[in-house]
Amino acid sequence: MRRILFPVLLFTLGGSLPVHRAGAQVTILDRGEFEVAVNGQVVGRETFSIRQVGTGDETRVIAAGQIRTMLPGGPSTMDILMELTGAGWMPSAYQNKVGGEGAQQIGFELRGTRFESRITSDAGEQVKEYRAPPGTRILERGVAHHFHFLAPGTDPGRSRVPVIVPRDGLQTEAELTLAGTGEVRIGTETITARHYRIRAGAMLWEAWHDAAGRVLRVLENSTGSSATRVARPGP
Repeated sequence: MRRILFPVLLFTLGGSLPVHRAGAQVTILDRGEFEVAVNGQVVGRETFSIRQVGTGDETRVIAAGQIRTMLPGGPSTMDILMELTGAGWMPSAYQNKVGGEGAQQIGFELRGTRFESRITSDAGEQVKEYRAPPGTRILERGVAHHFHFLAPGTDPGRSRVPVIVPRDGLQTEAELTLAGTGEVRIGTETITARHYRIRAGAMLWEAWHDAAGRVLRVLENSTGSSATRVARPGP
């Protein structure tokens, strides 16, 4: 498995996206900060950026995030980098460096019709394969910005999406339902948003997106964890 993503993490978070073609234009799809809470108690922040270069089959998207929380068991961190390629934004590589209790490093790479996964921790190394059907999405527990890639731009009614939850070693079909519209309060502003419900196995999330498809709030019902934007997304 290649291990090339974390060396570029600092460049990506710092504002530069490595590109392979001179003159390629980088588009910022979204960036910002979420306040993370558990059962209503603020425990930390999630900072992220999502950038794209190229279009159509030449599309390359890099989503990078840092999560810092203080939980009852002590501080917890995640440094996440995901690469998606092609017009359908198929995940092609993923890494999550988890610090604190249960520290581990999770890596994914797309190889043809399969994902090869490698998890390294104090207990050793575990290698696993997952199917890679078109439209697969990665949803990590406690990571709000991953929902940017889940909700469609138009009313889907109810649909099913293949998902992988890496830290749980879970692959399943998530049921995605548009629950209607609602209001999300960010600072002193109230923003009208699309409200989605996402069920994957025993996990249930609710997510609110603005008119441009940017995530405003995510609630993870199974853990009581929530993430809400610190500031309104930019234009």
